[in-house]
Amino acid sequence: MECDTNINYLQPTGFRMLIDRRRFSNVSFFVRSVDHSSITTNEAPAPFRKYTSIPQLPDTYTYSALDVTLIMDEDMKSYIELLNWMKQNVDENPKSFEDEEPSRADLVLTILSSKNNLNKTITYQDAFPTSIGGITMEASADGGDVITYTASFAFSKFEIT
Repeated sequence: MECDTNINYLQPTGFRMLIDRRRFSNVSFFVRSVDHSSITTNEAPAPFRKYTSIPQLPDTYTYSALDVTLIMDEDMKSYIELLNWMKQNVDENPKSFEDEEPSRADLVLTILSSKNNLNKTITYQDAFPTSIGGITMEASADGGDVITYTASFAFSKFEIT
């Protein structure tokens, strides 16, 4: 196995999130941080004679939620975009992928190199919001603070390209 010659570290600010420019331009613009989903596999237990089970290679993946922290704009546009998406999925019959406004969308996280060039892309397929975090407003905050909130997304799988 050959050792990697690239010793540049992934920059914590070197990313961009894109959802659907037409429907969620504010959400994409106000993304402050992304907590990439964890992935786990569980062994598939196989019963064997006197033993309770013998662990076998895993047969399924489990993804945690994709958590995105957003900055609240003063018109609350990003928040309203996500809220309307959630309401559409609950209050109306979710539409199919061919409809004009589907209930799911691909989330694309672009990872930039140390020179701010495209390096990797993570696509979270068939994503939809599952929660929008609370909003804390504080009278004692100084003028430099910004209000943020977290949105969580479920998705079917992710691919790194």
